[in-house]
Amino acid sequence: MYTATREGVAWAGIPQLEPALVGVATTRHRAACAWLAVHLERAEGVEVWGEPRLRAAELEADHAVASAQLGQLPDGRPRLRPPDLALFPDAALPVAVEVELSVDGSRRLEAICRAWACCRIVSEVRCYAPQQIARAVSRAVSSVRATTHPNPVPGKTF
Repeated sequence: MYTATREGVAWAGIPQLEPALVGVATTRHRAACAWLAVHLERAEGVEVWGEPRLRAAELEADHAVASAQLGQLPDGRPRLRPPDLALFPDAALPVAVEVELSVDGSRRLEAICRAWACCRIVSEVRCYAPQQIARAVSRAVSSVRATTHPNPVPGKTF
């Protein structure tokens, strides 16, 4: 697993992206996302993008490709919430994939669920989480009146 430094993103021609922070929680999360990306790409035969690639594409396009709007920035532009992974099935809207390994707070989780429930540029949102975290996600989804459906891999989709 690799993470980009400030010099790395500048060299790649995308200096507007923030360099990745490295820590125990972020490393665990990135490893889970990498494993899930490989699994989904093999199981579903779709192109899978990670958050850095999606952010770069959205900066280049100057609009959301597969991110939800989570409020506004001080300059009036939308504050985007990119998914951890984005699946791109042929001739269909993207599928947003969130990986939740911990719950930082119910309000934060509800705000994220509300943003995804209002998002019209993705066909669905899947949230993969351990069972105890999935219960918190289900509560947040219910509180914003979204729906949950069973998933082929442990987790939730809404």
